[in-house]
Amino acid sequence: MSVLHRIKLGHRGPAANDLDQLEAQDTVRQGLEGCLQKMDCMDEIETVSSLRQAKVRHLFNIYDADGNGVLEKFDFQSIADNFARARGLESEADSYRRLRDGSLKVWSRLQQHADKNGDGKITLEEMLSYHNLITHDPALFQEQVVSLTEGIFQVLDSDSDGVITRGEYFEFASCLGFQALPEDYELITQGQEFTRELFQERLSEFFLSQRADSPGNRLFGKVPK
Repeated sequence: MSVLHRIKLGHRGPAANDLDQLEAQDTVRQGLEGCLQKMDCMDEIETVSSLRQAKVRHLFNIYDADGNGVLEKFDFQSIADNFARARGLESEADSYRRLRDGSLKVWSRLQQHADKNGDGKITLEEMLSYHNLITHDPALFQEQVVSLTEGIFQVLDSDSDGVITRGEYFEFASCLGFQALPEDYELITQGQEFTRELFQERLSEFFLSQRADSPGNRLFGKVPK
């Protein structure tokens, strides 16, 4: 059964508590269906491909802010602090708390599903296993993409206008420590506004696509081979 078909069967994750969450889940479901139709992932994939494995390793290294080889809550606090310094925010400011909450939301979701032994650390092996899990479970993938999008977008969108500008994207690259080339923003957006919905689509491509030319592959800069 194809990944797309299984997504269409419905959502079996946590029940939504309010209309906004339901609408967000419906939006990403529709976005994922459209995204999957354009990618070479229509059939079940038994193992993580070399390209997708390279993308997971790349993202792991980006998240590993202190370079100690494991992901911890401290790494995501450090990422929030990088943004706060770049924006000149005080630790008591509401905007700083919004940054921190968004970054820790990403950590919380990762830890919930990737930290197998519950030691508060995520190894590369656990990250690869988590990635394989979510790409074979459409309901969990949908849930994770919605949650990760909310967390990352909350950090990225500095003025809360619902659109990621070119400047915000390059600030994102600088604060996470990856190199974004001048043309990356255009490659990612393809002439569209970089909205939450487009971010969800590109994040889905980053996780799922096996095509080297998928725009979502450049979301976190060039993926090392």
